[in-house]
Amino acid sequence: MFDKGGFPKEYFGDLETYQQTARSSDGRPTKFPIRFSHELIGRLNAVLADDRVQLCWLTSWRAQVAKPAKRMGLVSARPPVVIDYPETRDRSQAGKPAGLENFLRDVPPKARVVWVDDTRHSGPSYTHTQCVELCLQRAGQRFLPIGPDDRHGISRAEMARIESFTNLPANPKRRL
Repeated sequence: MFDKGGFPKEYFGDLETYQQTARSSDGRPTKFPIRFSHELIGRLNAVLADDRVQLCWLTSWRAQVAKPAKRMGLVSARPPVVIDYPETRDRSQAGKPAGLENFLRDVPPKARVVWVDDTRHSGPSYTHTQCVELCLQRAGQRFLPIGPDDRHGISRAEMARIESFTNLPANPKRRL
């Protein structure tokens, strides 16, 4: 049931933890604990190695997300895109649906969209629900929502669903 580190086997164990400084919602520099699994990053990198897969970030970290992504070793064939969204007075994430809608306008008609958002597990917020609805409207059957447990991250089963959903026909430009 648990791995050597006491971690549930359905999740990736052997986590590395470090502190990342970023601006908090009030604009002050704050240290955030970042935990990640090298095994999970390796599997994500295998998906992202295909130049037809685009990694996009829609996060309150905004451009600051590049630092932890680099530190974790997240690598993709295409440069990652950080989706900007309007900031609200209270610095909440309420502007995310507008940013996502702007981004989705340019997504090719046959593109598949995987939406990974840990707020789905801890109880969908109004903002999260709006984002999922936008993806469903724009991508329909080409949309896969993943809601990892924010205490553990993406599970092995969720990663397998991502790998299966993004499994593309052979591409001679694929880099591993």
